[in-house]
Amino acid sequence: MSMQYQMESSHIADYGLWTLPGIDFPLRGPPVAIDGKAPAISFLGAAQVFGTFVNHPFPNLLGEMLSARVINLANGGAGPGLYANRPELIDLVNRSSACVIQVMSARSSMQNKYMTSLNGRASVRVTYPDGRTEDSLGHHALLKIGREISRQAFSDLVAETLDNYLAQYRTLCAAITVPKVLLYVGPNPPIADVTSDDWTPERLVGTHPHLVTQSVFAELQSLCDATVSVVGKEGMDKRLLNRFTGEHTSIKRSETYTITNHRAYIPPHMHVRTALELSPVVEPLLAP
Repeated sequence: MSMQYQMESSHIADYGLWTLPGIDFPLRGPPVAIDGKAPAISFLGAAQVFGTFVNHPFPNLLGEMLSARVINLANGGAGPGLYANRPELIDLVNRSSACVIQVMSARSSMQNKYMTSLNGRASVRVTYPDGRTEDSLGHHALLKIGREISRQAFSDLVAETLDNYLAQYRTLCAAITVPKVLLYVGPNPPIADVTSDDWTPERLVGTHPHLVTQSVFAELQSLCDATVSVVGKEGMDKRLLNRFTGEHTSIKRSETYTITNHRAYIPPHMHVRTALELSPVVEPLLAP
């Protein structure tokens, strides 16, 4: 996804992509001296942590605030399964001073009775009850299959998906030996836990980070040393700007979906807020 972002939106932001031996996807820049002596902060997450459509993502802002090196290992659509069993990535994290781990969407790295993660990111291969197969984004696949199975079966499917999601986070957090800061960032807080039969598939799936309920969030918190939560919609209506022409611009991703503002990910406002909220939590973890 890093290269896809570069190809579709380099006129909006300079991602400064760079590579490391043994890592099979480009990293958000600027490049960092991996063996430098200054403290380092590693980051795991999806597009919000990568900083899609922004020139100054919160990992870079935080690094500058704290005079620390930044190892941004975020990748668009990433789920915990992208990192959980990747020793080459875990090694980089454990060479840092602290790690910020995003609450990634449970639609990513999705594994359940009907779906298999394709690459640890947002896409899954769905096998429908009648044997049909299809590749789809995880949250779309859930809603499609929800139309073909009973309410109870759908509820069980969501529970199975979340069990696997939490297991991936447990594996990931157990492998990380440096202090871990869990980060929840987005326009909406975690989904309220369903306590009755008054629900719809759309309510259970929610928006990004899909499927993450209050109880799921609480369990993720228990796996980390600290938690930072940044929720809000300020700046999402701001238009995308072509940095070369100085004019507002847009990105057409399909015949029915054109991106014109920062609503698709998190806007610059939220990146600044996130860096400010993380700073007092992360700074004590960098002390020698």
